[in-house]
Amino acid sequence: MQELEKYPNNNQEVQQKVCNVTSVSPKVVKAVARARRDLMK
Repeated sequence: MQELEKYPNNNQEVQQKVCNVTSVSPKVVKAVARARRDLMK
């Protein structure tokens, strides 16, 4: 935790990356679901 406090700007960038990942995850989940359906056929 102390390391993050030393680099507040870097911490903000990490938070933005996490937000981007969470926003993209639903699309990824759908893509994986489609791939599984194709494999099951």
